[in-house]
Amino acid sequence: MNQDRTTRRQATAIELSALLVECVCVPGPGEQQAVGLLAMALNVGPEAIAEELLYLRAFAVDFAVLMSLGDTPAKDQILALYYEHWQRLDQEVEGARAALEERLQAYAAVVGDVAPGQGGLARQLGIALAARINGEGEAPGELMVFGARLFAALYDEVTNLLTEIDILGLDE
Repeated sequence: MNQDRTTRRQATAIELSALLVECVCVPGPGEQQAVGLLAMALNVGPEAIAEELLYLRAFAVDFAVLMSLGDTPAKDQILALYYEHWQRLDQEVEGARAALEERLQAYAAVVGDVAPGQGGLARQLGIALAARINGEGEAPGELMVFGARLFAALYDEVTNLLTEIDILGLDE
């Protein structure tokens, strides 16, 4: 929807980065219950699933910002502030930033490896999530579908947000 610039909502890079951090760190409605049910069905600890979903959400946000904003000052400002959160978290939980970077690289590799006929990016990321949780065993379908849907929904939500508002830079 192309609205006049004066009637579009506005947000600062600071506000957006805080919102994105919340999207990553706060599980969506019903997610904790779904994780519990999946964990019981798969005989996997719910903490392992919840942690990997956190990293998948972080990737979805990072990827959506990159794809929505391209190489722009707004993208740079939002991601710089967004990653400051991870740096602060790393001071509280040693290794959090390194784990995030490793997961972002692993999920980004999936983006580069998706070929036609593989069911799309969300499905491939769901498979990667299930494989990380289930190890070398066969990736459970329910976990793959859950991860794929979580990625797709969050990616779409962040992309829509970033393309429907005017982003005010730090210098405005």
